[in-house]
Amino acid sequence: MHLNDFDASLHLFTFKKTEKFFSETTSYRDYPISRTRLHWESQSNTSQSSPVGQRYLRQNESGYTVLLFARLETKIGKLASPLVYLGPANLLSAKGNQPIEMIWELQNPMPYDFYIEAKRASGVS
Repeated sequence: MHLNDFDASLHLFTFKKTEKFFSETTSYRDYPISRTRLHWESQSNTSQSSPVGQRYLRQNESGYTVLLFARLETKIGKLASPLVYLGPANLLSAKGNQPIEMIWELQNPMPYDFYIEAKRASGVS
């Protein structure tokens, strides 16, 4: 979600993807690499040359802010799962197109217990 007034975007994502809530085109590979690094994929229609792709790719030089919010799964029982604010992130690398695979560096480490659960939820060992 792009916030024009703040030159920032909010990335809200779920680590555990299930067929019930995610289609083949929305089952992005989002997973923690470490407590401070995260693999994240853009929407499947975002190319590196698109305005959205360019905002991400030029983030470090333009001062664009990316704020990450994650949850382990979509629902807990009948309720939506809460999102955990992981904080601002800086782009380390990007490759591919539609979706763009990106590695983000969190400015602060994610909570240890959440990191362990996120690895488990996303299927990363």
